[in-house]
Amino acid sequence: MATVPSVGWRTMGPSATDTDTRRLLDEFNRSYSDMLRFLEAAWQTDLPAKAKELLNSAVGQILDLHQPDSTLMERPLPGGSGET
Repeated sequence: MATVPSVGWRTMGPSATDTDTRRLLDEFNRSYSDMLRFLEAAWQTDLPAKAKELLNSAVGQILDLHQPDSTLMERPLPGGSGET
């Protein structure tokens, strides 16, 4: 995956991501953030059954990352460099 510019991906101009790529980036970011929240909650609970439930939810989020990440890795980067 490409390194995200320090200012994020542009929404306008020659280095802007297209709408579909932006949607995939947002989908990936949501799933990744959800996974981190589930992991954090699992580490903070003292209830083994709840920790297992939260870890299972985190694994589900990891699996949800596969579709947007593999599609994003095939997309050309903005700016016409030819890199994906």
